[in-house]
Amino acid sequence: MSIDTTKFLANTSKLLDALHVFQFKPALEPKKEHYGSHIALTDFQFNNARIIQGLRDSIIDWVFSKPDAKRIFDEAYGPTCDLSAASATLYNSARETIRIAQPQGQFGELLLSFFLQHLFHAAPLLRKQPVRTSDNHERFGADAIHYKGTGGNEVYVGESKCYKSSYQFPSAFEESITSMEKTLSSFHIEIRKFVAGGFIEPGLKQVAEQLLSNKLQQVKLNPVSIIIYNETAKFTSTGPEIKEQIKNAVLHQCSKIMPAVYNDLEQLALSRFTYIIIPVWKLDALLDEFVNSI
Repeated sequence: MSIDTTKFLANTSKLLDALHVFQFKPALEPKKEHYGSHIALTDFQFNNARIIQGLRDSIIDWVFSKPDAKRIFDEAYGPTCDLSAASATLYNSARETIRIAQPQGQFGELLLSFFLQHLFHAAPLLRKQPVRTSDNHERFGADAIHYKGTGGNEVYVGESKCYKSSYQFPSAFEESITSMEKTLSSFHIEIRKFVAGGFIEPGLKQVAEQLLSNKLQQVKLNPVSIIIYNETAKFTSTGPEIKEQIKNAVLHQCSKIMPAVYNDLEQLALSRFTYIIIPVWKLDALLDEFVNSI
């Protein structure tokens, strides 16, 4: 099966200019290039306002497929051609799915969806947020499941871990590994619950059905963990050097990870892992800003 999944991708430029993304090779397994990111800087100041606005603007794309968003907008626009009402209805319909009581989860999952689309050009296969609002369905185990059909059948299984200042990076990292192990082991059982519902991207429903019936050829599973943590390292200089100091702070955190963390994960699964590590200074305050913005 060959599907042009690029047409299902959201406009990632909403967040791209709010983040600095880099590749690096930390002391983690598997030994390969992984990704780091941080909020974009103006000199020595993080531009929190831009990342918050980018996340807010991404909520509709996160919750709804493009056909669903257009349908909701068109119905509200109606014969009165009320643009303001239609825009408000679409945004509020998406906002109703947000769990304000758990802002770190929503913050992390929004960024996870962005990175899966931006870095890997993988489109959402399952719309997790509508699953949460249904009384008749349990939530899917993974925080995201995306699909790339251009040049193969690549499935990206994403987990997001976002922890406030009281949580240490090694603990967050270990929990991300444990969570992914559980997600991969229950992958087929969980996704089967949603194929018949309205939670699968309409244009990709055939992909989900073939995936479950083992008819999708040469499938490649790619586990991706995004870890957002509170960083406290102090900057010693301004200008471009700050980016290097941030990278070194992440490398230092990664050096704390002990080999035993990976023991329960199958080697083949571990070899496919990609980490996206995001340090945030004053993470608690940023999460409060995020909640207030939506």
